[in-house]
Amino acid sequence: MTGGDHELIRTINRNLAIAAEQTGVALAVGSQRVMFTQPGARVSFELREYAPTTVLCGNVGAVQLNYGFDVAKCQEAVDCLGADALYLHLNPLQEAVQPEGDTDFSGLTAKIAQVTSQLSVPVMFKEVGCGLSPQDIEAGLKMGIKHFDLAGCGGTSWSRIEYHRAQNDTDDLGLKFQDWESRHP
Repeated sequence: MTGGDHELIRTINRNLAIAAEQTGVALAVGSQRVMFTQPGARVSFELREYAPTTVLCGNVGAVQLNYGFDVAKCQEAVDCLGADALYLHLNPLQEAVQPEGDTDFSGLTAKIAQVTSQLSVPVMFKEVGCGLSPQDIEAGLKMGIKHFDLAGCGGTSWSRIEYHRAQNDTDDLGLKFQDWESRHP
């Protein structure tokens, strides 16, 4: 899962799409937010030609709906990939500990419901580190979400990754919460 304006990233995504096609495994791309801030990154998400029959899933952070994303941009992400579905990923801990994080999660329920009702493909929820609680799933169902990816609990600690990305040596917030994902699904 990656995306960006670099030849290596384009090669990785292309190879993942080819492998997904050959093995019959679905492929979800990394956050497509980058294609709206770095236009050259769009190519790294143009994968349908390499995976003509594979299930492809687009990916946008739900919080981006509070930062200029709307149904039209979500549809553009879907169209670029030729996606069969769109993940709206939830990642509040990661956003909270990264210096450039987007932390306004207010009012997302109505915006998610609007995307779910107007997008041309199904919308799915996933959480990138802590998993989804029963309350998250219940809220998602009320917003029209019918598909939930529960694999986010455990595994990669995005909080710890953000700690290692921190520019300030005294910023240890990501380290303090590095195990939160596995203890608080």
